[in-house]
Amino acid sequence: MSTHQRGVALITTLAVVVVVALLVFGAMFTTQIERANARNDLTTTQAEYIARAGLQKYKTATFQAFNFYLANPALYAGITSRYAQCGNLLAAGLDLDRDGTTDGPGDLRDNGSRTEVLRDVSSVLGQYTVSYHVNGATILLRSVGSTPGAFGGKATVQTVVQGQNAGVFSNALFAGGGATNRYVNGGANIWGSVYIQGDPAQPTQNVVQSNGNFTMKNHYTNAQLASVTGLSSSQLASYLKLEATEQKDLCARLRVAYGRVELGGSSLIGEATAPDGFQGRVQSLNVGTGVNSVTTSGSATVNAQAPTGAFDLSQPINFPVLDADGSGRTYCKSDPTRTWRQCLQSDAESRGMVIDVTGSTVSMLPASVNFSCTPGRLSSVISGTPPTLTFGTSSISCTSPDRTRGFTYSYNSGTKQGTLTIAGILDLRGLNVYMQEDMVVRYQGKSTLLVERKNGVGGNVTVDGNVLPGGGGRTFPDADVLGVLAENDLLFTGDNQNGLPTSQQIAVGLFYAGNQTTVAQGGRVLGNITTGTFCTSSNCNAGQSAQIIQVPGLEYNLPPGFDNLRSDTLATYRVLSYERR
Repeated sequence: MSTHQRGVALITTLAVVVVVALLVFGAMFTTQIERANARNDLTTTQAEYIARAGLQKYKTATFQAFNFYLANPALYAGITSRYAQCGNLLAAGLDLDRDGTTDGPGDLRDNGSRTEVLRDVSSVLGQYTVSYHVNGATILLRSVGSTPGAFGGKATVQTVVQGQNAGVFSNALFAGGGATNRYVNGGANIWGSVYIQGDPAQPTQNVVQSNGNFTMKNHYTNAQLASVTGLSSSQLASYLKLEATEQKDLCARLRVAYGRVELGGSSLIGEATAPDGFQGRVQSLNVGTGVNSVTTSGSATVNAQAPTGAFDLSQPINFPVLDADGSGRTYCKSDPTRTWRQCLQSDAESRGMVIDVTGSTVSMLPASVNFSCTPGRLSSVISGTPPTLTFGTSSISCTSPDRTRGFTYSYNSGTKQGTLTIAGILDLRGLNVYMQEDMVVRYQGKSTLLVERKNGVGGNVTVDGNVLPGGGGRTFPDADVLGVLAENDLLFTGDNQNGLPTSQQIAVGLFYAGNQTTVAQGGRVLGNITTGTFCTSSNCNAGQSAQIIQVPGLEYNLPPGFDNLRSDTLATYRVLSYERR
């Protein structure tokens, strides 16, 4: 072989060796990369599961805290979040040590975080940091997990959750169990949520049937509230807690257990547009089976944030009744063996006052209390057949010596205003109550007027004129709440009342009627109505214009007796989204 040939061979051999070496090194490098990727995938996956563990722990803690808040509202009376959007008590943070505050070292507040280490028997597996962020009616929980070491991984997972109180008094209107099949009638205009408990035996009947101007809205500005009520902004501020005078998002829901909704004419649920920062669309419609349970015709429109679905609670909220219902259910929270009536009566007898009318005989309980009035004096404001107690132009005081029981009603003939002060529960048996026309009734404190039937007589309340909180710094619902509980019917006369400077009647409080509530044309009710049947005219046929406006915070500031109802709170907890980041 010539020298030239040997040189070519050497070069070729070296080239082959270089190529082989490159292939070997490439394979080794690729293997190292794949091993590193696999290691990264493993540590990242481990970190994700660690992050998930933290998220799951605090998602559960959030749900448990919300249930605890609803079960112990008095413990959190000082937390201003009771006025938070949609009654979202979680806005105050997580009271993890259950001491009534959320500012302890072990608690978790808005924009706060907690880091915890996960260990096995002998080593550290990793750690997670969970952060808590409030966004109106929702809570963002974010968990960042990591594994230790130079090649440790990191992963982030987050979820958006929402806790809401779906109890009886967390609505503008709760209707069901009434005398007729018309649960909501006529031209009702409602700001806030509506719950209707239909008849399980007739799940396809219409519980809302409107061919007029029925509306349900999700927000109100201060100017809108002033326009609806006829009160000025300064008057609203004197009657309502500041946070209640404007609502950007009421999280309004229409819930119907057993029944259908038919909307015609110009009926409107939700609004497509709203001022900046306000939510016009209602949160959702959860009606019956959800399949063709809501129908529209004419110019009727539904604007909701979610498609119409089926009734979404695990169990319907049965309409609260004074006595055990047909299924044997009782409604007294403090003693489930007793009926709501028995608990109300017991409370009135032990801490309040009872006025009992049988025929022409008026008696007062408890007999051991030396009340400041006599049955004869009471007889002067009780008249007619059936007997009716009238809060009109006559002042009367019936209190215990220490003024912790009974009631006082004073009337100012110059201003044509009456002031009603009830201590605890005033239980009227065998009577009707008439809050007379040509006057304004102001009330003070948290108290309840219970009007019962006896021997088929009484149990009705007529409101003629305005019913307002005390004012002068005492606002609704934090300081003043009047609960009116009529065993039979409740009537707001609306434009039919006389003597007021405006035809717009305004009643602020918590109102219950076991049979039927009528808010006639021109009537405005701020707070809550819980009733068997709701109507806007005396015959429950005509579609008159009446307003019901939900005032958030009322559900956590209930008057005596109403807070002893087992269905006053109900926690609903929803996971709105989940993602890995």
